[in-house]
This record gives sequence, C-alpha cells and structure tokens, in this order.
Amino acid sequence: MSETRLQPSEGREYSTVELVRRLLGLAWQFRGDCLLSLGLSVVLLLLALAGLQFLGVAIDVIRHALDPSQRAPNYPLGWTPPADWSALRIVSSLSAAIIVQAVLRAFLTYLYNMSTARLTQGKIVPDLRDRVYARLQRLSFRFFDLHGSSSIFNRVTGDVQNTRLFVDGVVLQGINMALNLGAYFLFMWRIHAGLTMACLCVTIPLWLVTHFYSKRLRPAYLRNRELYDRLVLLFTESVRGMQTVKGFAAEPQQTKRFESANLEVSAQQN
Repeated sequence: MSETRLQPSEGREYSTVELVRRLLGLAWQFRGDCLLSLGLSVVLLLLALAGLQFLGVAIDVIRHALDPSQRAPNYPLGWTPPADWSALRIVSSLSAAIIVQAVLRAFLTYLYNMSTARLTQGKIVPDLRDRVYARLQRLSFRFFDLHGSSSIFNRVTGDVQNTRLFVDGVVLQGINMALNLGAYFLFMWRIHAGLTMACLCVTIPLWLVTHFYSKRLRPAYLRNRELYDRLVLLFTESVRGMQTVKGFAAEPQQTKRFESANLEVSAQQN
C-alpha cells in the first residue's frame, strides 16, 4: 500500500503570542460562563482564607489560655466573644465555623466543577467542532491533497480537545491561580513579611527555567504531532485496505510498519 506523504501547511506560522491572543478571543465568546466560574473561584478563595483565619484564631486562643503572657487572639470581622465564655467554648465555636466553611466550600467546588464542565464540554467543544467542519467544507482541493485524512481527523478531534484544555486549564486556572497567589501573598505578608519574601524568592528562577525549557520543547512537540499523524495515517490505511492486505498476505509487513512508526513516536517522546 502506498502511504500518503504529509506536507507542511502552506499557511503562515503563528507565533505563540498570536496563538494565545486568538485562543483568548475564543474564551471571550463564552465570557458569561467564564465569569460565572471565576466568580465561584473568588468565593471559594474567600472561604479558604476564612478557614485559615478561624484556625489561626483558635490556635491563638489555646496558646493564650495555656500561657496568659502570650499575645491575646485577634478575632476576625470585629467579633468578640462574650466575657463569660471559656477558652473551650470559643474554640468549639471556631471549630463549628470551620466545619460550616468546609461543607459550604465542598458544595461550591461541586458547582464550580459542574459549571466548568458545562462550559467546556457542553459549549466550547460542540461549537468548535461545528466551526471546524464548516471550515473544511469551504477549503480547496489543494488543501486535501497536501494533508492526509488522519491529520485532518486529529485536528477535528484532538485539537478541539486541546483548545478545551486551554480554556479550562490555562485561562480559568491561570486567572484563578493569580487570584490565589495575590490573596495568599497579602495574607502571609500581613503575618510575617520576611518569611513571605523567603517563600517567594524562588519564583523568578523558576519562571526563567520554565521559559528556557518551553522554547526548546516546542519544536519537539511539533515533531511529535507530525509523527503521530503518520501513525494514525498508517493505521487508517491498514483498516481501509484490510481486504487488500489479507489478499496479498501482507499482514507481517504491515505489522512491522506499524511497530516501526509506533516506536518512532515513543522514542521521540523519550
């Protein structure tokens, strides 16, 4: 069987910045659902900070009860327990507040996961598949001559899922991470500025290392895409031409070709 040769696309190559800009534009089309997910993230963040605050106050109450010379606890939100409350009652009340916070946070986490899944799987993926398929109907014959059917299949299925992962794992999680870092930084800075800076001293070296390796991994990623397209193409041709393969007793040769292509993909990943 003859193997269709994959050719590079004639279109211009997009830079990383332009690709990110286009993907952010896609996310903006679903901004209502994205804002809902981000709103839930903010509420979850506030609940997490409240839980830490309650826990810290409970520890201060216990320390002050055991050693009155220790700093008196600083109660949050201007709340002050009645003077006749014992340390055990205060700690019990704070423990109950922590439990309520944890239950509420678990419920909101469920809502966040459901809203994110509804956004990505229920809206973004079907919309992208429809748009990609409609785009394929308008392409010229030359495009299909240059690109194998397996490569097109991968774009319609795999690339759509990768776009979904970008919205879910980069846009939403990136903004969520930035909010968390900012909030926890202020929370830690208010407690101990020096210790906070010590914890963040590795941030810049870590960013430099990540940037260094990301630039060098992109060519390997593009090469892996090409090898994987060839593997899928070989599998597709074998299945479509199974009668011909069996008619010429070419099963061993086809098996060797597939094993070779599969090992090439595996070796490139390693």
